[in-house]
Amino acid sequence: MGVTWSKLLGAGLGNADPEQERDAPPDPTVVTFPANIELETHPWNNDTPPPDFQSIFSTILRPTDITDHHTTALNIRVQEACPIDDLVPRGPDGSSYLLPVESDESSGTPSYADAAKSDPVTGRKRKEFEERLSELQVDNDLAYRTISRTVAHGVKPPRLAYMRKFWEGLDTMAQYWDCSLDAYLPATSADNDGEKSAKRQRLETHPSASASSQYSERSLPIIQSGHSGITTAERMPTPDDQGQISGATKEKSNNSTTTPLDEILREHNSSTVSIEPHSRMRYRGRRTGTGSQMPDQFRVDTVRAFVEGVVWPFRASVHPPRTMPLIHFNKLNLPVRQTAAVYRVPSDRIRGRQGWLEGPILSLQVRPEIEFSKSTSEQSMAVARLDLLREVGALLQLAQQRRREGKIEVKSGEGQWWTTKPRWGGGPGGEVQNEIGNTDILQAAEELLGAAREKKGKAPDASRERKRKTPAMLWKELKCGKGYWDPKTEYTAIGKDPASEYDEVNLLNLFERVEGLTTAQVFLVSSINHHISIVKMTIHTAYIDYVTSATLPQPPPEDPEWCSPKLERSQWFDLFEVEQRIEAFRGLWGVMAYLTRETESIM
Repeated sequence: MGVTWSKLLGAGLGNADPEQERDAPPDPTVVTFPANIELETHPWNNDTPPPDFQSIFSTILRPTDITDHHTTALNIRVQEACPIDDLVPRGPDGSSYLLPVESDESSGTPSYADAAKSDPVTGRKRKEFEERLSELQVDNDLAYRTISRTVAHGVKPPRLAYMRKFWEGLDTMAQYWDCSLDAYLPATSADNDGEKSAKRQRLETHPSASASSQYSERSLPIIQSGHSGITTAERMPTPDDQGQISGATKEKSNNSTTTPLDEILREHNSSTVSIEPHSRMRYRGRRTGTGSQMPDQFRVDTVRAFVEGVVWPFRASVHPPRTMPLIHFNKLNLPVRQTAAVYRVPSDRIRGRQGWLEGPILSLQVRPEIEFSKSTSEQSMAVARLDLLREVGALLQLAQQRRREGKIEVKSGEGQWWTTKPRWGGGPGGEVQNEIGNTDILQAAEELLGAAREKKGKAPDASRERKRKTPAMLWKELKCGKGYWDPKTEYTAIGKDPASEYDEVNLLNLFERVEGLTTAQVFLVSSINHHISIVKMTIHTAYIDYVTSATLPQPPPEDPEWCSPKLERSQWFDLFEVEQRIEAFRGLWGVMAYLTRETESIM
């Protein structure tokens, strides 16, 4: 019938069939990660006073302005490749918040049926964990075909419900990143149905097009002409030039001189022409492009759907920032990158419908940068340093928001005389004086407009008439500056132990015990390429207060390491690999289970 199974079982609308032979896409993008950076720390005392963050970071005008001085000033201890079991602390009874993939009675983790008998809440959480786990364990190709409804006849499609949006996003990312099915074939191979391609038919039907395509479709080397200064990349021979080329050939037979175009064509037809790799190859696989060509929104949607599927059982949801994400260095407001944040949904339905949120719990930072290197060159270290500061900035901004619990925002100029006392600058003329002097004229104009409305039989509708404020009206308004807090967010440090002076904030953050003190953590999912990582920062509240207000605590904290936040990072989990994506799911689930625990019970 001329129809192959690969066409019937191909990808859905907009996706390429991985079994269909087609032109080769660009070479895949090499997956690289930022290099590890080791930072030196020192205590803040009379000999080494704390830095002035406002003056240090106010000099940054562009990313290239970031140097070692900015990273060392933050005084952060960095620990790389920390196991996920070390990031998530254990409960008061020694139990782990990380659930195993399979229920094991010897490990003390009951199954759903056993947990439901002892505690309905624990049983419900265990059931939701197993449902999402089963969806993440599905084979990638089977999940893609389930979404596009192209599963082979006789194969039962898996149920994709809670993580369906994640699979849809991963399917779009696979078209740029998934190289598992890449296969390159000779260009002379025929199509599966034995028919010639439309492009080859056009070339054979139109000789002139075939003659011109040998110059326009190949990778001609850029050769500088000795007379006209035109390169082959600037001007390719066209069908209109065929007569000129043939005329030049006849002239060459009568005269030994050659033109620059003849030299270019002779060199192009020689055997030394270099061809791009895979430029004459056919391709079978999942990719239609390369990772560097993928729109950034595909990565954002995939990571957000992954996190949202995990946090929803804990009465939390993912929301993009509704105000500009800023980190406050005293009077300096420095914008930071924040893709979204996880907040707790209010238990009051009315407040929930009004858009109120509680938190934040953790943050998401998805970055489009892909060009990293493990070398120790200055350029590679500069790229890694910038990437580290992006993560640290997001963590400090998250810590400052959690520090707002129980506080009221003091807006710029609030309560000051220049925002409360009416005044006049003096001097004749100006917008204000003209408006005051022409009050009678304005009233007459209003009367004329009212009479015109009555004549037309239309009563004035005050709800629809919106008066635009004049410059004089705006000048006479007395009000303070616009605030930076979200008016519909109830800021609270969810998961922080009230008895602890530490708050651990992360790029997919987790809680732990530090020197016998139970410390709380918030989480931020750090994502590059098609990977996510869990980054944890243990930070003292006195450090957050100094960054925000440039005021040292009095008296200083007893802990000598209060001025050195500790940053720990897990491995980079590949979302295309089943085992790694499950491990990332377990880690994030353990984070949410710890953050939403009853903190009063461990005081």
